[in-house]
Amino acid sequence: MSGKFVSACKEELEVRNCGFAHLPAEEFVKSQWQTRTKSIFFLLYRLALAIFFTGVVINSMVVAVERDEFSKYFIYLTHWGILLCMGTTLMGAVLVMIWYFHPEYSGKLTCAANA
Repeated sequence: MSGKFVSACKEELEVRNCGFAHLPAEEFVKSQWQTRTKSIFFLLYRLALAIFFTGVVINSMVVAVERDEFSKYFIYLTHWGILLCMGTTLMGAVLVMIWYFHPEYSGKLTCAANA
């Protein structure tokens, strides 16, 4: 029984099942309503979200320091959720900025995904 479970887990948790070869890779840096390759509006939207969540995290940390409760900051799941939102939006903004200012990487992404 445990042998089947372990083998099923090993099969499911292989690198090929993690979605690293997602095609097309452009879906991570383009809006679903976007018709052109680049969009300044989508870039500004991603930047605004990243700035907002970064501000929220900084504000929550400042408030925790002012109340002398920073030692307990990381035990609350709300703070972890906000930190994850900040990380996600920062990563999205960085990817869209790279895609917008360096379109030559688009060919490298599609070639790497096909390999």
